[in-house]
Amino acid sequence: SSNTKTISSQKVFLLSDGSSITMPNMIGWTRKDVELFSSMSGISIKIAGSGYVNAQNVNEGTIINDASNVEVTLK
Repeated sequence: SSNTKTISSQKVFLLSDGSSITMPNMIGWTRKDVELFSSMSGISIKIAGSGYVNAQNVNEGTIINDASNVEVTLK
């Protein structure tokens, strides 16, 4: 919402009224970042490990939806 303050190193996710969601490059994201993206987008994401994302099974730029099988590995 307007007037929301963020920390300079914090990711900002914007949900538009578009009809498709494109898979981002999640390499380096925290578990919290992935969980927030999952919650906002409605895309279920299987998360394995702890730390930061170092692998994802869906290529960046791929159109995804609630039926997509998205998995990320953290290390």
